[in-house]
Amino acid sequence: MFKDKILAQLRTRYAGKGLSEKAFNALADRIAKTVTEENQIEAGVADVEDSVNIIQSEADAARAAAKKEASGSAKQDEGGNGHGAQGQPAGGDGANANKQGKGGESEPDWKTAFAEMQKEIADLKSGNVASTRLTKLNEKLAGVPDDAKAKFLKQYGRMTFKDDADFEEYLTDTTTEAQSLIQKKATDDLGQQHRPFTPATTTAAATAGDQIKAWAAQNKAAATSASAAQ
Repeated sequence: MFKDKILAQLRTRYAGKGLSEKAFNALADRIAKTVTEENQIEAGVADVEDSVNIIQSEADAARAAAKKEASGSAKQDEGGNGHGAQGQPAGGDGANANKQGKGGESEPDWKTAFAEMQKEIADLKSGNVASTRLTKLNEKLAGVPDDAKAKFLKQYGRMTFKDDADFEEYLTDTTTEAQSLIQKKATDDLGQQHRPFTPATTTAAATAGDQIKAWAAQNKAAATSASAAQ
């Protein structure tokens, strides 16, 4: 439901990470499963930073390995005029032909790094990743008044955690504060239920009634006196 907005924030926040469009879409699919309100998007995008860093590191490693192998292959060709020690063209024997790929890249190193990156993306897309930090936070905020919950989520979206222990410490503190708000709301609601209803006009109405009665009694007395005089 919010995928387009999630994608927009992902592209903005992680613009310099070198992620492909496929990776962005996979991340958006994952976040969309945990976001139920628009004000949760910012926190959800921040929550996948660890995954983004993993994807980026794998991609960087793959590119570095490919560049290194390509450079080594070029130097070997220059040094041996394109022939091996036995007079065979470089990469012409079966072992070298299987090892080297297009452009002289080392397929084993490249494929290993690329496969790991693809697995990370596949895990994200299939939802096989462990419960996210945002999911845990939402569970702890259940029952918190909406305005307070929105503030918690906004604050979370702007935070970064160095590791899981750092996040768990934050979650513990937030849970304590959330429980305090929930208890206060319950106490206020209970007080409203037992407070007797007193209309604001009761006193004024009573006073007006007394005045009318007094006026009526006064008129009755005057009428009685007039009749007696006749």
